[in-house]
Amino acid sequence: LHSQANSLYVSFLTSLGQLLILNHWMACAWFGIRWLHPNDNWVMKSGMDQNYWTHQYLMCMLWSFCQLGVGESPLQPTNETEMLLNCMIAFRALITTATLISTMSNLIAGLRSLREDEATQFRLLRRFLAQNRIPHDVSHKVTQFLQHQFANAQKARSSDL
Repeated sequence: LHSQANSLYVSFLTSLGQLLILNHWMACAWFGIRWLHPNDNWVMKSGMDQNYWTHQYLMCMLWSFCQLGVGESPLQPTNETEMLLNCMIAFRALITTATLISTMSNLIAGLRSLREDEATQFRLLRRFLAQNRIPHDVSHKVTQFLQHQFANAQKARSSDL
C-alpha cells in the first residue's frame, strides 16, 4: 500500500515540478519580450525600469502563476507582441489547469482505491476467521502475517513500476 501510494505521490510531485519549470519558462518569455519594444513594454508601463532584474523576474513569476487563474496580475501587455504572448500563454494555462486537476483527481482516486482494496481484503479475512470460530490468538497471528505479506506484495508491485 505504502509503496504504491508513494509512487502516486512521486507522480504528483513530478507534475508540480514540471509546472514550476513551465512557469519559469513563461516568466522568462515575459521577462525577455520587453526587449522587442524597448520604449513601449510592460516594464516601462509598470514603472519597474529602475528595479533590479531579480525583482522584475519575481514579478514575471507572479505574472506566470496569475495566468493559471490564481490571481490578478499587476502586469498587463502594452503592445501587440505582448498581447500575442499573453494569448498563447492563456491558452496554455487552460490546458495546464485541466491537466493539473485531472492529475489530482487521479491521485485521490488511486489512493482511495488502494485503501479500499486493503480494507476489503482484511474485512473478508476477519469475517472468515469469525465464521469458522478460529481462536483469537491464532486469528491475530494470521492477520499480522497476512498484513506483512500484503505490504511486501505492494512493495514488489511498486518496484515493478
